Amino acid sequence: MEQRMSSLFSRRVALLLIAIFVYLPVLSFSAVAKNPRPMGLIGDRPASGATEMPSIAEMTACTDAEAQALQDVNSTLWIAGGCLGGIIAIIVAQVVEPDPPATTLLGQSPEYVAEYTDCYKKAAKKRQTNRALIGCGIAAVVYGAYFLVLAITVDSATDF
Repeated sequence: MEQRMSSLFSRRVALLLIAIFVYLPVLSFSAVAKNPRPMGLIGDRPASGATEMPSIAEMTACTDAEAQALQDVNSTLWIAGGCLGGIIAIIVAQVVEPDPPATTLLGQSPEYVAEYTDCYKKAAKKRQTNRALIGCGIAAVVYGAYFLVLAITVDSATDF
């Protein structure tokens, strides 16, 4: 009888470890996705060896676009998607590129529109991915706590 209870408890602990290790790669996905090279003032320009400085219009366009993207992305939706969808929500967050609202681009120069659109898409995609990762982390903690409580409950219930 004692061996059966010990076996049952070890199965529960094994399930807990499997659940944690399934979500562990999801949590470390953000470390792999980050770009290790130094960045310049705008987007993909390297910090060293850059020959031209970005114009004031480009810097303003990027600043405006990042602020608008942070305001437009529905964080609650992406956190819920990360909780419920796991790695699929992270992939969707990486693939979906939201477009900036057209009303903010009316009457602007073509260079401003191009820079604004690029910066908006990058900022929105980054925000979506971060929120989906937060949702996956929340799900991993909840599942881990659930399996831990379940294992402890089953073990204590079989002691009587």
